[in-house]
Amino acid sequence: MIFANAIARGPYRRDDGWLDLRAGSSGAIGKVYPDGALIRLNQWSNNVDTTTISPMPVRTVIMAMDSSGGGGTPLGTAVDVTRSDLGQRIAASDAAAKFTKSDYTSPIWPSDAKSEYTSAAVYLDGVAVNATVRGFNGRKEVFSTVFGTDLALGVFSDYQRNTYTNALGEVQGEILGEMLMFSRELEDSERNLVEAYLMRKWCGTTLPGYGDFTGATVTGAGTVNVPCVAAAPKFDSGFTGTVAFTNEMLSFTIDATVSSGAAANAVVAANGTVSLPAAVTIEVAIVPPAVAGSYTLLSAGTLPAPLDLTLSVDAGSAGKKSYALRRTASAIILDILPKGMIVTVR
Repeated sequence: MIFANAIARGPYRRDDGWLDLRAGSSGAIGKVYPDGALIRLNQWSNNVDTTTISPMPVRTVIMAMDSSGGGGTPLGTAVDVTRSDLGQRIAASDAAAKFTKSDYTSPIWPSDAKSEYTSAAVYLDGVAVNATVRGFNGRKEVFSTVFGTDLALGVFSDYQRNTYTNALGEVQGEILGEMLMFSRELEDSERNLVEAYLMRKWCGTTLPGYGDFTGATVTGAGTVNVPCVAAAPKFDSGFTGTVAFTNEMLSFTIDATVSSGAAANAVVAANGTVSLPAAVTIEVAIVPPAVAGSYTLLSAGTLPAPLDLTLSVDAGSAGKKSYALRRTASAIILDILPKGMIVTVR
C-alpha cells in the first residue's frame, strides 16, 4: 500500500520540477499527508514549526534526488538540530569539514545513526550499497531504503546543514524530485519496478533489464517478459514466441470513442503464446460512455489452460451496465451488457 507520494513544489521549485534548496532552507515547505500525518522538508527547527510535525510509520522509502549538491541527510524522524536517532552528515561546528563532509561521498548514514538505519537495506539506482561507508553518486539518482521495522518518518533531508560552499565555490544543498513511501517492506521485484519508474521519469536512465519498448514491434521467436500491460510492445504476425506476463494484475482501458471491439491497450500476439500467473486480476477502466458490446483485452495463438480470473471494473460515471469476463481458446474478452439483458447460452 502506498501511504503517500510527494512531488517537489513550492518557492524553490525549478522549471524542470526539481525542488532545489541550494540557495538556503528558510521557508522550506511541509506537506500534509493522509491520516493527519505531516512530514517536513527541513530538519532545522529554527525554520519549522515543530509542534505540527506528525510522523508517518513507513517501511520502504524510494526517492528521486540529485546528490550533486551534497545529498544532505536524506530522511529522519524529527525536526530538531539535536535529533537523537540520526545526526547530520556534517557538523556545523566543524569548520574544516565544510569542504569535505558535505560532499556527496560522505557515508549516507552518519556514524551516530541508530540500528534501524544501519540495519536497513539501501540501494542507489537499484544497486545495493553499504550506507554506513558509502556516499551518494553526485548526480541525479534514485535512493531506496527498506527498513525491518516501522520508522516514524517526520522529515526529508537536512537542508540547513548542507548549504555550504565547497572549495570550487559551488553552493552545497539538497535537491529532491519525488518521494514514495510504503507501509510495508517491498519485495525486490516491486522495488525494482518503482525504481525503474522514478529513474526514467526523473533521471532519464533505466535499470538493467528495464526500458520503454511500448513503441517497438517484436517479431521472431523467444520470450518477452512483460511486467504490466502498459509496458507491452506490439507483436506482429511473425512473432511466434511467448509473451510472459509476470504480474498478477493486468490493467486495461476501454474507450468506445477510440476503439470498438477491443481495449485501447489490448495486447495481441496472433501467432504467439501467452504465459500468465495461475491467478490473475483483470482490472478494467471504462471511459464514459460505456457502450454495450464485446471488447478483446488479450488475444494470442495460444492461451494457457483455464485460469483463475478475477474482474475489477472502474466504471466511474459510465452508467448502469453489467460486466463479465469471457475466455475463449485464443482470447480474454470483456462483455458489457445493459442492465436487464437476458443472455441465453445453448
